[in-house]
Amino acid sequence: GVVVEVVGTSFERLVMRANQSVLLEVYSSDPTCTICSKMSKIIREFADRMRNRKKDILVARFDVATNGFPVPGFDVADVPALWFLMEGAVVPEVVDVRSVDGLAELVEHKQLGTRSPSVLKVTNATFVDVVFESN
Repeated sequence: GVVVEVVGTSFERLVMRANQSVLLEVYSSDPTCTICSKMSKIIREFADRMRNRKKDILVARFDVATNGFPVPGFDVADVPALWFLMEGAVVPEVVDVRSVDGLAELVEHKQLGTRSPSVLKVTNATFVDVVFESN
């Protein structure tokens, strides 16, 4: 599945004003954060599962090592951290689950709808066109 890398300038639009529910991983790309690497693998596997089940959820990541964290309401005490926002919500919900199965159960509990499958391959060269111009 697609995991969208969110940066400071796109955070508001992609996460806070998303037209679907969002699972956000806040992590650090610093190589000393080995648990961040492990969590990132779980997030990618979770995104694959959601794509296969056609769940209407945006799986996103935000790197505090390169972006800082400018958004109120997301209290980052440690990384990695996960938050869930239902579509239209303005207050994020902290997610304590740290497994693919647990995250999938969370989505089932939230009773998210399904969507038509669409897979986009995004590269550095096509990122702006695909992400910003596809709407």
